[in-house]
Amino acid sequence: MKHTITLAGGAIPPRGDRISVALLDTGSTGRQSTIMINWPQRATITTPASYDNVIAVVTRLLAAASIELAAIRAQKQL
Repeated sequence: MKHTITLAGGAIPPRGDRISVALLDTGSTGRQSTIMINWPQRATITTPASYDNVIAVVTRLLAAASIELAAIRAQKQL
């Protein structure tokens, strides 16, 4: 049986499009767990002046997901 563990999520400026990263854990040693990254369904539009902020937000979200996954891996030995 699979269950979903949210690793990170948040809004991408300026429109607040959402991105989320989740671990789909099978709970079984014989089946491999997977990572699901949900990107916005439409393009994120920004100005050149705000581009660095968009990249910073996305990078922080992905880094937070990586840290959370590392903690889960340390506990569960994924």
